[in-house]
Amino acid sequence: MVPLYGTIFVLMAVYVVCWISFGTRVLNNSMIQVHRELEEAAQVGGASTWRIFLKVIVPLIKPGLIYTWIWTSLSAYRELTMAVFLASPKSQVLLDLHLGPVARRRTRRRGGDRNQS
Repeated sequence: MVPLYGTIFVLMAVYVVCWISFGTRVLNNSMIQVHRELEEAAQVGGASTWRIFLKVIVPLIKPGLIYTWIWTSLSAYRELTMAVFLASPKSQVLLDLHLGPVARRRTRRRGGDRNQS
């Protein structure tokens, strides 16, 4: 089994899953503005599917692609510092810091951890 916890791949997967819906919604508005008649006109002119995509569709949705990329990247970057802090398996989160002393006191009362001061 591949240990994924605390790696950059987990962070990337989580960010893709979290932000893909926002990016899709914004980009969908750009794609709605490309009319089917433009694609049909290029097809009648003899353009292949890839040529239609690269020469007709991409130039029309390029501003939407750029805006979506910038907006999603900046929005995700705001949260990145906290995610990176929490990503390593040795890092402590607030709950650990708060409940750690309580757990140590209970262990000492039971006589389990006598070497700890």
